[in-house]
This record gives sequence, C-alpha cells and structure tokens, in this order.
Amino acid sequence: MTVHNAFDGQAANVFQGGVVNVNTGPRPVGPQEGPQVRPGWIGREADLDAIGVALAQRRAVALGGDDGIGKTALAALVIERFRGRYPDGQVYVDLDAEPASPALHSLLVRLGVAPHQIPAELEGRHALYRSVTRDLPLLVVADGVTRDREAALFRPAALEAGYLVVTRVPLRDKTYHEHRLGPLDPEAAAKYLRDACPNLAEGVPERLVEEFGSGPADLSALAGLVSQRSLSHLIEVREAIGGGAIVNGLYSGLSEQAKWLFRFLEALRGREFEGELVGIFTGAADWGPGEYPKAFDELLDARLVEPVRPGWFRLVRDTEPRERAEAPLTDVFNAVRDSFIWNVRRAQHADRSVMAADRLRFAPPLPAHITAPEFNSGSEAMEWFRARFSTLQASLRDAARHEWSDLAWSLVEALWAYFANTSRDREAAECYETALAVARTPEAVAHLSALLGMCLMRLDRLDEADARLGRAMQTLETARQSTADPGRIRTLGELDAILTEVSGRLRRRQGRHEEALNLLRQSCSYMEELNRPKAIGIRLRAIAEIHEELGELDLAESTWNRASAYFTEIGDQRNLNGTKLDLAMLRFNRGDADALSEVDAALTPLSKSDLWQTVGETHERVALRLAERGEPFRDRAERAVSLFEAHGSHADAERVRQWLALKESERP
Repeated sequence: MTVHNAFDGQAANVFQGGVVNVNTGPRPVGPQEGPQVRPGWIGREADLDAIGVALAQRRAVALGGDDGIGKTALAALVIERFRGRYPDGQVYVDLDAEPASPALHSLLVRLGVAPHQIPAELEGRHALYRSVTRDLPLLVVADGVTRDREAALFRPAALEAGYLVVTRVPLRDKTYHEHRLGPLDPEAAAKYLRDACPNLAEGVPERLVEEFGSGPADLSALAGLVSQRSLSHLIEVREAIGGGAIVNGLYSGLSEQAKWLFRFLEALRGREFEGELVGIFTGAADWGPGEYPKAFDELLDARLVEPVRPGWFRLVRDTEPRERAEAPLTDVFNAVRDSFIWNVRRAQHADRSVMAADRLRFAPPLPAHITAPEFNSGSEAMEWFRARFSTLQASLRDAARHEWSDLAWSLVEALWAYFANTSRDREAAECYETALAVARTPEAVAHLSALLGMCLMRLDRLDEADARLGRAMQTLETARQSTADPGRIRTLGELDAILTEVSGRLRRRQGRHEEALNLLRQSCSYMEELNRPKAIGIRLRAIAEIHEELGELDLAESTWNRASAYFTEIGDQRNLNGTKLDLAMLRFNRGDADALSEVDAALTPLSKSDLWQTVGETHERVALRLAERGEPFRDRAERAVSLFEAHGSHADAERVRQWLALKESERP
C-alpha cells in the first residue's frame, strides 16, 4: 500500500491525514436529487401528464423550448411528481454547471462508484455508467444538453429507468419522445400574476399577459417588478419598464447598494453561489447564518436572484439584453478578488476536514479579515469540492491571468484533498501546471512541482515528472544557498525532503529500486532533523514496500516495525492500523503459522473505520495466494465480491468474479 504525508494516494490506499472515502457504506436509499421546485407555478399539468405517459412507456423524453420558457422548472416538477416510480432514486445533471466528462465522473460517484475506479477517458466513464445503471430503475434528468452526443452519454441502461433530456436544440435521435414547451395558457398566466402580486388592480393581470406575453421568465420578471415598485396598474408597469426590457425596469428600481451587488454577482464565475459569500461585502452588524443584508433581499424580492437549495442561490439568466448607461463600478474587480479569497478559504477548510490538520502546508496565509464557514465532516467537504470544482478550476485560470500567484498556490494546495480522493489526475495536473506557470518564489515552485510530479506519475508521464522535479530541486538549492533566515531555512528543508521523497517514489516507478531506497532514506533523515515523526513513519512504509518487492522480507518486516513505533509514539491510529496489516500480510505471504488470523485481526479496525476498499482488496490478495498454495480460496474471494458490490465497486467485483470463473474452468 502506497502512502504519503502530503501528496500521495486515493481513498482506497491512503491512511494518513484523515483521507476519507466518501462512499462509506451501502446506500440505504438512492440519490434524491433535482432542482428546487419553484413555488406558484401553475398551468403545466398537461405537460406533466404527457411526459409521464412517455416515461411510463419506457421512452426517453427530449424536452425542448426557447430560453426562459421554463424547461428547468418543468424538469424539477417531473422529478417531484414521479419520484415514486423510481425506487433507486433520481439524479440531476446540470451541464450548464460543468462539462460532460466531469459531470459523468461526479454522477458515477453519487451512484456509489469508488472514485479511483472511474476511468480518465470519457468513453471509459460512459461504459462504466452503462454497466452501473444496467439494473437500476433510476430517473435521470440531464439539463443543458446541446447535442445528441451529450444526451447519449447520460442515458441509463436499465429498461425500467426513466430519462429526461432538457435540450436547447432538437435531437436527431428519433428514439426520444419530443415534447416542446410553449408559453403558459393566458388564463393560467394571469392567475399566476394574481397569486404572486395580490396588489394588482382588477383586470390588470390579464392586460399584462396580453401586452407582455405568457413566457414564464417574463412573468417572473413582471412579478418581481410589481413587488419591487409596489405597482398596481398597467400604466405604472409601463412607466417602470420605460419601453425597454422588463429586467431593465427591475434593475433601475434597485438601490445603489443592490445595483452594485447585482453587478458583482454577474462578474462571478458560475451562476450559483453560496449565500454566505455576500456577507463579506456588507459590513452588517447583524450578519449571521441564514440572514442576508437588505441589498441582497432586494435582489430576492425582485427575483433577480433565486434560491436553489438551502444556503445556495442562482443569478437568474436574462431573457433579453440589459442596457445600462453607467459604466461598471471600478471596485467590482477588487470585490471579485475578495470573493476568490473567500472561496480559497472555504477550500482550505474543506482540505482540513478531509486531510486533517497536521498535513504539511506551505502556501502563504490569506488576509485575516475574510472568513468563511467550516465544514462539519469530510464527506460534506468532499461534496462541496465536487459541486464547486468546475467553478474553482475556472477561477484558478482567472487568478493566473491576473497573476495572483499566492492565491493560485493556496487554492491548488487545498485542492489536493479533492484530487487525492478522486481519479481526476488529468484535471489535477492541469491545475498544478496553471499555478506553477505564475509561481514567483522558490517555495512555490518546489511545492507545486512536487504536487504536479505525483499527478504526472499517476498519468505515466514519468519522464516529464523527472524533468519537473529536477528543475525544482535546482531552484530550491539556489534558494537555500542565498538565505540566512532560520524560518525560511526550515521551510526550504521541508520542501527539499518532500521533493526527495517524490523523486524516490518516481525511481521506484521506473524500476530503479536502489536509487529509490537511497532517496527515501535521505528524505527520512531530513524529516528526523525537522522532528516530523509522522512523515518519517510514512517514508519508512514506502521503504518497506520496496524491500518486499525485492524479496528482502526480513528488512521489510524490521522497517515496518520501525514505522509502527513512530505511529504509536504520536497516536496515529490510522497509519498504525495500516502498518499492522502490512506486517500481517507479509507474514501470511511468507507462510508463517497463524498469519491469516493476524490478517483478520488487522482488518477489524479498518472495517470499523469504513476503509472497505482496503479490506476488499486484502481479501482478494489472500484468495490469490491461497489459490497458488492449493488451499481453499472461494470464501475469501466471495467476501471481496460482497464488499465491492455493497459499495458500488462494480469493476472490482467483476474482476474477482472473472478470476473465480477462470479457476472453476481449470478444475479437473
């Protein structure tokens, strides 16, 4: 098992620092997803019935219509109406929020697939998705589809599954039932306005529908305008709009503070944002969780912003271009930078929730006056990373373009917690390359190169990793020779130890075991000088693995015992349990008496810690060795299959099944 103090591993094989696997047990119920159902909408019963009939006939449905016609709102109603038909859950994919490949990755995770099992290539992810959904009566909704290929990617395999595509363009695939959404019936539209705006005079809702149409987006904007301005007559609405777009009338009626806030929100990456973010600009003394300043309440009242789930909001997409006479406020740029810092702070809290507080971190501190809420658990933090990753990735590119080098460094350092628990090595490498391109200090170059090097190794780009690490070593050595600051000397020493360790792991991947051992021992010596017992123990575990690979079993055992002593000293139970399993498996492989009972004893605390992937893989390894010895192995293999299936590791389960089938065919 490969472990690393700051950089290495997936949830399946990393024990240090609290790396978590977010799929910690069998799902008692399927995912219950979907956009928030907007209150007050009426007049879509016929559309719901038609879509319901098509789904009951096991036909995929393509829901089309103009922008602002209410397709997403109807999709939310479909999910809510037909939840009972789909016992394995309902999933919602928003392709406006993230591209198809990462969206498919996150969907697989939500369906219980271990992140490290998800292929890097889109075609591999699609094949796995088809396998996972083969027997699942799910309702899948894919929103924001722009072409047939995107629609096909998310179509579930089970005949009993339902599939609704929300699309801006007609699909060429004629297996879909096409349902085109039009404006509301005028009578229903007028009733909506009467319910939303009880102050409107008699007959005015009907006149408004006649003059401005019955498109849902226009009706929502009209309702916001009427509420915002306390309007009651048609002439007042006309004057408020002034002959332009409805949204212009809304905007012009805002206070100056609300106008500024709206423009700031428009400048953010992504339409969705956390409500807590708004608090950093208000200075309101009564600011607190679930409370929003008056300027933000104005945007909510005007329906320029809408809630999407607890604590999260979305800027409503315009139906028409907005015309403004005034130029953008110059301080919006600074506000966007502050919002980026807020998100970095949030990412750092997520990092600590997942990786624990004692992981080595090197990025400079953020401005103290910008704070963000923490997370209650590692699983909550991982879900935040998943939901925000596409936006964070785009924001990172913005930071690099503006040469906010320290902020870019801080963000990608925190993102390691996400990358270490997913299989998104390609995206990870891109992020580290982006931050490295604007790195301005030797410390940043060294740290980012080490992070990038680990990603490149997992991508089998070994020569590139070697070159990156070599250049970083040279940069670090120059910096060490030119400073006399004790604090900086210590930091540079820690980074030197990390680069040396990563280089050792690279040599092991290259099959250069003696060089790997020398580098890892050298890194251990650095960490001894710096009094980092946990880091020493983890490096010793890597050294022991190499000894085992070389057949030097006594050396492997003594090295693992040394590592155990360090973990015992600092109370690192997770790494200690992992090392006990290493030792038990070594003795089992060597044929020691009672070693199998030691393996089972070592697996018990890992099972209690929900490290099921490691437990399943261990049962598989035991089965393989028992088969080699001609001893009974089926029970162990079936335990592995049961664990993998229970936690959605279908690829692992299938691998063991195929091995069992092969063994059956070999029997005389």
